[in-house]
Amino acid sequence: MLKSARRTGTAKGAAVLAQSVNKQWFHARLVDREISQRGLARLMGMDASAVSLMLSGKRKMSAAEASDVARLLGVPVDEVMRHAGIAVPANTERSVPVTGWVDDRGHVHFGRARGPQTAVAPPDVGSGCQALRVQGAGAMEGWLVFYRPSDGVSLEAAGRLCVVRAVGEAVAYLKRVERGYESGWHVLHGLGLRGGEPQHVQLESAAPILWMKQ
Repeated sequence: MLKSARRTGTAKGAAVLAQSVNKQWFHARLVDREISQRGLARLMGMDASAVSLMLSGKRKMSAAEASDVARLLGVPVDEVMRHAGIAVPANTERSVPVTGWVDDRGHVHFGRARGPQTAVAPPDVGSGCQALRVQGAGAMEGWLVFYRPSDGVSLEAAGRLCVVRAVGEAVAYLKRVERGYESGWHVLHGLGLRGGEPQHVQLESAAPILWMKQ
């Protein structure tokens, strides 16, 4: 009877774990990073079957494994923990993905930056925040800039440093935005890296920088 009760308890625990794991979220993040489950296992130095059981909720993910998964998928570790059904400690520092880097001309390159792929989020930046790392820019080398991507021009953009994209251009830049000389136009100023002359442009998007830190 005791063995039967233990088996029942184990089965119930496994069912609860499986229900608490968001398998679709992990699948979507793997697709975003163009990594297969087998590829993730190889990068983590784990057996593919163990990773498969872990992401399907049939094996509990450890905190160390959650940290590795967050690093490889470029997402905050607390997000991985939540979607893996792991209780997130109240004092855990929230991290955000580093989604690209900024060169000495202020050109934003989206993709893998040098260094850690996540960064500790500053206080009060809210959800949806991302970070960019400044690279090859002398005194600002290694600085992190935090922002929330936007499809349009934020009302708070004027007078602030923003990640901007001009109408008709595929390239994004880190620039200070000022109101332009005509309605719908803006003046962009360089960051002081190698920003060049101010530009008078129409903007497709402008996302204000929320925080900067070394």
